[in-house]
Amino acid sequence: MNDPEHWQPPQTNRRKLPPEWSGYVPSASLAQGFPLARVSVTQLESLARCPYRFYAQVVEGLAPLELLEFAEEPAALDRGRLIHELLEQCFSEQLDSSLSSTARKLLDNNQLALRDLLTRLSPKSSLLFRLLPPYLAGAVQVRLLTMVENYLRQLADEHDGGRPVCLESKLVDVFPDQPGLEIIGKIDRIDQAGEAVRVIDYKSGRNPWRNQKRDSLGRQIELLLGYQMQPYLYPWLVKKAGMGKSPEFQFVFLGENPPVIQPASTDLTAEDLLKSLAEVFTQGYYFPTSSEALQRYLGYEQISPCAWCEFISVCRRFEGSSPYHGFDLFRQRVSERFKAAWKLLNSDDDKPAV
Repeated sequence: MNDPEHWQPPQTNRRKLPPEWSGYVPSASLAQGFPLARVSVTQLESLARCPYRFYAQVVEGLAPLELLEFAEEPAALDRGRLIHELLEQCFSEQLDSSLSSTARKLLDNNQLALRDLLTRLSPKSSLLFRLLPPYLAGAVQVRLLTMVENYLRQLADEHDGGRPVCLESKLVDVFPDQPGLEIIGKIDRIDQAGEAVRVIDYKSGRNPWRNQKRDSLGRQIELLLGYQMQPYLYPWLVKKAGMGKSPEFQFVFLGENPPVIQPASTDLTAEDLLKSLAEVFTQGYYFPTSSEALQRYLGYEQISPCAWCEFISVCRRFEGSSPYHGFDLFRQRVSERFKAAWKLLNSDDDKPAV
């Protein structure tokens, strides 16, 4: 079963066995039975990083059984949702005001206005605090308020930060050249600063590119490979909605002190990146992406698409010969985004060696 031909569609497989187990699933292609009419930007990031994980999680709807256990603080996703909700509360009643004036107003009176925001959280968010012992809930609240306060202090000192025009906006458009399939993105904040339109995406963690040794190259490659879709697709959705001709994009990493505002720009367009992912939907190429295989193909060791996710028990990526099969797969069915990353790393050559 280690024959590299098992990566290929049945017509090139000498054993005449459809290799669904290794990621070729034509029955889940758009033409034959893709179950969704709409995919989110977050789901497309999962697809870009590992199509097999996307297939297991989104197409098949598989989910792991998880043991209930006591946690001393909310999980990362819950913490992120709390931060997003708090910041939405900060600006929701001040859409006609500048960011700096709203920030200064919230920082007055010894955080009283900020603390009041905690009383307006949704029932689901409030439940997260009630499930914790009082002393832990208080510590989590302090930590969240400190993160928000640090960001507001940064905004209070800006003079050209503009004003928010949309908060937690859901924008939808058609997947290019794929009728019947839509892309939806939930954008944290859209600001207007003169003629400029800025698309803001909050991150509750730290800046993953803070290591300057890999910032210039590793970040460009991760963007090219689509591991971060927001810099491409959020401005694209804003532009398609008629909300700005050339929207700018910024990450805000709230886990840093002070928060890090990280612009993101690349040479690829959203259409180019989506085109490179379209073959997954049209052909059913849900191949697992091995970190070793991609590192071997690119010749760059700091790219790690595999997240050791909850589907490792059914993923061929963990077989001993998987890196070799994956490398052959990238050579034979490599997409434009892999080629672009290869050229970035090998600027003196025209194309990957085959």
